[in-house]
Amino acid sequence: MHSEPGMNEISARARASQALRKENESRETPLGGPAVPGAPRTVSASELGSTGSLSVVRPGASLVSVALLARNSAVAMAGGVASQALKFVIYIYVARRFSSAEFGSLSFAIAVYAFMFVISHFGLPVFGARQVAKRGRVSRSLVTAVLCSRACLAVLATGLALAALWFVQGVTRQESILVAVFGLSNLALAGFPDWAFQGLGRQGVSAVLNALCQALWLLLVVAGVQAGAGIVVVPVALCLSAFISAALGYVWLRRSGVLESHEGDALLSLAYYS
Repeated sequence: MHSEPGMNEISARARASQALRKENESRETPLGGPAVPGAPRTVSASELGSTGSLSVVRPGASLVSVALLARNSAVAMAGGVASQALKFVIYIYVARRFSSAEFGSLSFAIAVYAFMFVISHFGLPVFGARQVAKRGRVSRSLVTAVLCSRACLAVLATGLALAALWFVQGVTRQESILVAVFGLSNLALAGFPDWAFQGLGRQGVSAVLNALCQALWLLLVVAGVQAGAGIVVVPVALCLSAFISAALGYVWLRRSGVLESHEGDALLSLAYYS
């Protein structure tokens, strides 16, 4: 009978296989994971990835990212609400200080200005903010490219609007002047660098600049009306406030230490994007 020796042989092989498995597990513990809870763990080569470097994920990193996102969103929302509130005050003040006919002309010019603003905007601030977010800094060539492109588009939009109004019956001379001056405000807003701060994640600075622009607009409108200026003071005040805010924003950008002097591929990137 060979059944008993066969069983003994099978049991011996099983014990040897189990011992070998335990030995392999003890050898793989440094690379595969800790055998004892709380022991230090090093990852295997497959976990290192193709670069061979270990990416350490901090336990609170996701919570910090969520908190930062929530804070930036809250700041941007607060700045937007403040800007719109100031703009609403401007419209209410102008409506109370001028006649219904003059306010009607202003409303017509603002409606045309909205279309001109879309053309002069053309997604360039979004493009600039993405480029800044990728590099973590702001280059002078990128600022120049966005500024010049927006300025050219602003002039083009103003020219197209005035040319279209030339063929529209019933448009008064005052309305054409208001549209032209509002178009010049787009030219001043071309250098408004709020997109650079947005790309850097500094939503607070962007919100302050936008609120400052609206506040200056309100102050200049009130000062102009008190001085006896006509309805054209509204777009003129917008031009001045946009220019002052853009200049302050550029100075703020320079003093923040994130403005680079060179970036040769910025113009090429802008050309490719266009």
